[in-house]
Amino acid sequence: MASLDQGQFSSISVALADGGGSFRPPQQYAIGPSIKLNRIVPARLDQDGFPDVVLWDRSSPRVRFLLGGGDGSLRAQDFELVLPQNPSSLRPSDLNGDNHGDVVVAFGSSRPIQAFLGQ
Repeated sequence: MASLDQGQFSSISVALADGGGSFRPPQQYAIGPSIKLNRIVPARLDQDGFPDVVLWDRSSPRVRFLLGGGDGSLRAQDFELVLPQNPSSLRPSDLNGDNHGDVVVAFGSSRPIQAFLGQ
């Protein structure tokens, strides 16, 4: 389970299942000051098979990516995608079947959707 923690310094909290129907205490990950996250989107971005996270910042045209460490942890911000404008919708997927995470972004009625292919 992941949740957004907004405040002076934004962070996300991740709580892993304990196998008995409950959750372990959450781990917090700082993601920077004054970031207004719109969504946390789970994804498989790289080929390691571990869950990753896409963070959508609604205050700027940036999408941030945190890669999973395999033990339930997230690595520090691995990379960021700067878009031509603020997105209205975002969806991770593997569009071309190459096992690299891709991201499809919609910008509302003013622009068509755009696909960003992972490498």
